[in-house]
Amino acid sequence: AHSLGSVRPSLHAARTQFALSGRPLAGALAFLAGTSPHRTMAPAACTEESSTRQRRSATPPPSRQVAEAKAGEAASATEDASGEAASGSRGQIAESCAMPAGATKTPPTTAGEGLVILRWVQALWTAYLSALGRRPLYVKTATCGAISVVGNVFCQVYVEGAPMLDFGRVMRFGILNIVYVGPVLHHWFGFLNRQISRPGLTGAMLRLLPDQLLMAPVFNFGLLTLLYSSGGQFKTPSFSELWETTVSNWALWPATNLLLFWLVPPDLQLLFGNFVALLWNVYLSTKDASQ
Repeated sequence: AHSLGSVRPSLHAARTQFALSGRPLAGALAFLAGTSPHRTMAPAACTEESSTRQRRSATPPPSRQVAEAKAGEAASATEDASGEAASGSRGQIAESCAMPAGATKTPPTTAGEGLVILRWVQALWTAYLSALGRRPLYVKTATCGAISVVGNVFCQVYVEGAPMLDFGRVMRFGILNIVYVGPVLHHWFGFLNRQISRPGLTGAMLRLLPDQLLMAPVFNFGLLTLLYSSGGQFKTPSFSELWETTVSNWALWPATNLLLFWLVPPDLQLLFGNFVALLWNVYLSTKDASQ
């Protein structure tokens, strides 16, 4: 009786549980397990729900995803810009290190034009040396004539300030240098270099003495005679005119010819002397104008 009395409440509770659940089998199992069927879940369902919650907690909301994407794009753009700036600064540093101090960057067009001009000058110089080796007398006389014409034109335009060029004077100077100055100096310099072949400064001084003490007065006398007689009437310079011209010659040509005999090769001595002769031709042109 005592045992039946203790079992009856349990059976009554089981019937109540079966009735409330509406599912006798589930209610019985829940009763035996000591839990409610509404609160019990299968292990797979629990695992699925747990993983779903984890994904929800790990996945940020859409607004947060957009913000993070924009922040990533901004960071990559900043890195690209900093990389370009760094590469540009490295290029500038390398370029500045390659250029010497105080040098300026030359535009490509100007550098190209300078290179073309340099090549033309080199080609002309090579052609001149080749012609000088084949026909030295003709090349030297032609050079003397051209430089004397330039000196006479310079004298008329810039020294005398003539409104118009006197082409007669220009032609006289050109012909005089082609016929007289070029051939005489060509043979005279050749004679000096053959007779006094000693090199260096001592040899140059030995060649300079006969050049200025013997040749200069004779050469100037013949030059003034041809210059004064170019108008059609033969005329020789007076002693005072010859002395004045010779003294002016000694103010310019001793130092010039000393450097020529010392430093310049024999074949180019007359050429470089002709450039100094630009000043001398200006002086002679003034004497021609006075006559």
